[in-house]
Amino acid sequence: MRLKEYLELIEFFNEQNPDYIWHEIRQVIETKKITSREAELLLSIIGKSIIRYTHLLKTAKNNR
Repeated sequence: MRLKEYLELIEFFNEQNPDYIWHEIRQVIETKKITSREAELLLSIIGKSIIRYTHLLKTAKNNR
């Protein structure tokens, strides 16, 4: 899964202007030549947040 898909999954984007926010994020990433290690760390952070977010959603549903 790619970064934009992760961000969509965790409902990161503002519904009114998601393309503009994505454009800004891409500019940040593209203006800095990140190393493969930096990219790996960022994806790891995002992956962990997805796991945690999914767990919290399941917990909330079970507590209803």
